[in-house]
Amino acid sequence: MLKVITLTCTVTREDFSFKQIYHYLSQIELNYVQHLEAEPVLTIETRDLLSGKVLDVLDIVGEMSQPIFNQRSEIENRWTMTCKDADAARDGWIREYTNLHKPYDRLKNRAYNLFCKINDIPEEES
Repeated sequence: MLKVITLTCTVTREDFSFKQIYHYLSQIELNYVQHLEAEPVLTIETRDLLSGKVLDVLDIVGEMSQPIFNQRSEIENRWTMTCKDADAARDGWIREYTNLHKPYDRLKNRAYNLFCKINDIPEEES
């Protein structure tokens, strides 16, 4: 019988910092790796726990990035008003908008990849 793991870290809506989210995600990854070293399968409870924690990270990072989404029109308008060439304006605002999203995208991609890894591991047979 496999033992259900517990996470020793928590993240809350108040922890809206990249450092805290990165640390929390690292702890989930560490728990995942340690569990797989001991047992090559996951119990349903362990999978649910790990997947749920990763989904929490995705949700919080999504909330953290919302202000950037809200700036899209402002960025686009600023570039359109200051740049005479329409193609250059489009390229400029897309580049700026994309650069603002990069830190959030990295965390979301890392969390999503971990979520996929967790759900690819075989479940314990009943």
